[in-house]
Amino acid sequence: MSDLRTSSQKCVRSATKRFATVPGTTIRLLTKTSKMPGPSWSLPAHKACPRSNETICVACYASKGCYRYSTTRNAQQARFRWTVESMRTPAGRSDWVECMVGAITKTGCEYFRVHDSGDMFNVAYAQTWLEVCQALPAVKFWFPTRAWQQPTGALPVFDPLLSTLHKLAQLPNVTVRPSALNFGDYAPVVAGLHAGSTAALADISSARQCPAYAQGGQCGDCRACWDEKDTPISYCKH
Repeated sequence: MSDLRTSSQKCVRSATKRFATVPGTTIRLLTKTSKMPGPSWSLPAHKACPRSNETICVACYASKGCYRYSTTRNAQQARFRWTVESMRTPAGRSDWVECMVGAITKTGCEYFRVHDSGDMFNVAYAQTWLEVCQALPAVKFWFPTRAWQQPTGALPVFDPLLSTLHKLAQLPNVTVRPSALNFGDYAPVVAGLHAGSTAALADISSARQCPAYAQGGQCGDCRACWDEKDTPISYCKH
């Protein structure tokens, strides 16, 4: 993308319409999944998950169902291309933040999920989300992530990406949940982050069981993923 600032201006202008679009395209910038109480942000599974690992990622829900539609995949790829290009320069990152803040503000949402598909793919990208969350203190953000670990083993003594996740977790309007690697694992406990999440955990007393699967696949009035920062969450395998 040769002119990121022009593209960002297009994005901001599109926020005056019914919904914001990825700069230079007609693709919606934000997504609305059937389960969530508000909008979310979606990138390609696996491709935007450099620290994916083990059985949950192999059987990722974001590789199934509606995520397999060509329209969904094309939209995720467009968001990812624009985001990766934006991360290359300070001006591009600034424009990305401005665009995202404008789009989320336009929705009027109180709750926002970052990554119904995808993850924190580098430090610059995590930093831009830090700036977005700081700019929107009235919006509650939930980040599920596997960026707390490396696919090849333990993290180094200092990991810049994890350090940025720590900064995000310190914001009062943000919940950063480290995600388990395998079905049936206990929710991870990672210093500096909030209570983790897992899937298909047999020990139901050790984590709050997501009620969505008994509610027609809807969150309903539950906001535990955002509000209950100290409570581990377990989801059904899907």
